Amino acid sequence: VLPDGVAVLNAAEPMAVDMASLCDGEVVYFAVDPSLPIITEHRSHGGRAVFVRGDEVILATAGAESPLVPVCDIPLIVGRVSNAPMENVLAAAAATVVAVRLPHDVAVSRAEARAIAAEDPPPRGALARRRP
Repeated sequence: VLPDGVAVLNAAEPMAVDMASLCDGEVVYFAVDPSLPIITEHRSHGGRAVFVRGDEVILATAGAESPLVPVCDIPLIVGRVSNAPMENVLAAAAATVVAVRLPHDVAVSRAEARAIAAEDPPPRGALARRRP
């Protein structure tokens, strides 16, 4: 990755973590488990990460954790046993935040606006469960 680029890497995959050393630009990790050592270390050096904490998808930096979207508002995630669909969502969230170079506070405010818009009915064919 070039100095002005960003790598979005799965923190749960050792081969992906090893790729960080090849990146001259920013690295953003994602994982279902926020307690992975690489995420803790990365954040302690000012890096960003996207993960699940409780019932929320979180965008995190060294000193801040901000909810992006409730897990229950993500179509096709509710009731899944495998982490693969959630990892795809986390990778997409991380890529979206960094691809358009959204500052942390702007990304969070956009996610909050999306959560408000979630009061609209889901698109046809979507499987979704809303919080009461």
